[in-house]
Amino acid sequence: MTRASGLAFCVIFAATTLAFAQSGQSNQTPTPTSPVTEISADRGSCKVDFKVTNFLGKPVYNAKIHTELRWGFLNGHRLDLDAGTNADGRARFINMPNAVKSPVVFHIRNGSDEALITWDPGTNCEAEYTVPVLRKSQQTNQAPPTKE
Repeated sequence: MTRASGLAFCVIFAATTLAFAQSGQSNQTPTPTSPVTEISADRGSCKVDFKVTNFLGKPVYNAKIHTELRWGFLNGHRLDLDAGTNADGRARFINMPNAVKSPVVFHIRNGSDEALITWDPGTNCEAEYTVPVLRKSQQTNQAPPTKE
């Protein structure tokens, strides 16, 4: 074998090996996801998952979700829980109470946009909510239709 044909053989072998290695790989590239923000209340076994989106259905990064839990004699114990959504618009509240005296209200905010979610663990212990963030002005300034 001459030097030129040996070099050509090596190039062809390397190209064939590379082609087979690439054909064995999946055509779908995995999309990296950031870990879901988890906040634990340490009060039970329920959980509440949120996915916060904008009006176009795209995830909202770092939307703030706040709730307050109260329990005990005259609701003397209080726990404030706050979470921010990840890049996929997700946040999770875990170890939430299994029973409450009144439903738990979650306040979701992103800048001047906000939404409220009311959750009752007695009816849905493992809840999932997709929340389109609403404008505060749209929630509070809706006038009833007038009759003419």
